[in-house]
Amino acid sequence: MAVNTRMAELLLPMLSLPFFVPIVMGAAQSSARLMAGRPIAEAWPWLRILVAFDIVFVTACTLAFPYTLDE
Repeated sequence: MAVNTRMAELLLPMLSLPFFVPIVMGAAQSSARLMAGRPIAEAWPWLRILVAFDIVFVTACTLAFPYTLDE
């Protein structure tokens, strides 16, 4: 979708932004709590979001990989 437009270099970051926001928020919030010396129980909800994203994206990429290579 981004290849055939005139502003292709701007469209791809705009399309990928919704995927990156939860990851950046979860990483920032959990890191801030852990570096402040708080117990890991306070950072656990944000870490669960990161683990869920890891599971979803590893599964999706594993399933999509065979279709990305054309010989």
